[in-house]
Amino acid sequence: MPDKNDISSEQRAEYKSKIMRKERDLEDFQKLRKSLGQSDVSYIDTLNAGYGNLRELQERDRRWDRTLDKEISLDSRKVAEVEKIIHEQNARVEEYFAQVKKQTLNEIDELEKERGDLPWD
Repeated sequence: MPDKNDISSEQRAEYKSKIMRKERDLEDFQKLRKSLGQSDVSYIDTLNAGYGNLRELQERDRRWDRTLDKEISLDSRKVAEVEKIIHEQNARVEEYFAQVKKQTLNEIDELEKERGDLPWD
């Protein structure tokens, strides 16, 4: 018959493993969140640089064609709308990440409590 201490020790080791796995998942999730944020910043920078280049070309062509004023205005609104959408998506993603983080931390707390409730003798 297995010793009660050995069983508790094995169970504590299992809880420790589960807790460590949750902590790793949380770290991976935070890295993913950071990477997504950096990608969005890079995308917005690229979008603005492209719009800046387009605007320069349109400014040069404006001498010959007055209808470009409307195009410049429309392009400016498109860029602003894309940036707005990205910021809204980021807000939703941040909210989701916060929920997942809270849930994971609660799960870790519960596992630690269950592990702490195991008998030591």
